[in-house]
Amino acid sequence: SLCVGVIQFPSITKAHRPATTKPSCGVDYGSSEDALTLLDPTMSWSFKHYADCTNRGTWISFENTGGADSSFYVGVLVPVIDRFRDVRPNALLIGPGLPSLNDEEWNIVPEEVQADPVWGNAEYGAILLQSPEDQTTCDHLGTVMSEASTVRNGRCDFYEPFGGSNSWPTLDADNNILPVAGATYYVAVWIRDNMSSKLSIALGTWVEDFRTPFEVDEPSCDRVLNDFHEKETDQSENSPYVQCTGDDPIGPVGNETSGEATDSVCVKGQVCESDTNC
Repeated sequence: SLCVGVIQFPSITKAHRPATTKPSCGVDYGSSEDALTLLDPTMSWSFKHYADCTNRGTWISFENTGGADSSFYVGVLVPVIDRFRDVRPNALLIGPGLPSLNDEEWNIVPEEVQADPVWGNAEYGAILLQSPEDQTTCDHLGTVMSEASTVRNGRCDFYEPFGGSNSWPTLDADNNILPVAGATYYVAVWIRDNMSSKLSIALGTWVEDFRTPFEVDEPSCDRVLNDFHEKETDQSENSPYVQCTGDDPIGPVGNETSGEATDSVCVKGQVCESDTNC
């Protein structure tokens, strides 16, 4: 059976369940109408995405099954790969009962995200979530991620031992309140300077559940991203860091097939000790 990556938080025994069967890219989740559906927002989820300039934002939707005034987490991590060191993701949490963005906040939102049909709902407001430019400390992290991260090589760093990978926890927004029970909410994530980059997007709560069966989404992405943190392969040609110009998106280059991820969990919930025992 199919195995996919999991982000695990060691010192606090927390982990995010994979929300997709493999990394996404290209046309995947490029608008509110094509958003990744988060199957249960009361538990922890994550997925890997390469923003290749096809779309300005990456969208997620979910029904607030946690009840009125429930808490929701949004986090974005960038793999520790030197070419991505300047990446700063931002995000919006959108839905009913949330405040309206002021003019300064609205001007930070990319035009493509501003033009999304989600804003046709007059009941929707939004919360702007921003990565701090200064990432030399972990002061921007919430309680949970602060306990699992440290400063390494002059930069706030999160080490995930299950897969043996390091990431920069650039955006960490915990305890966002969802006012309306049963309503649909959206998250839109984008890279501040409109660059291409690999991202790990974490969502939901800190409640882990790897046993309940879910049919998670399979992205259409055909780019080889199995060695997402590039521990065994150099994917700088296949997933470069470049300015998005509005022309054609970045096409896959080469065929990096080595470096299968060793951080695995079966889609149906069975935790794997290795890639071969699922």
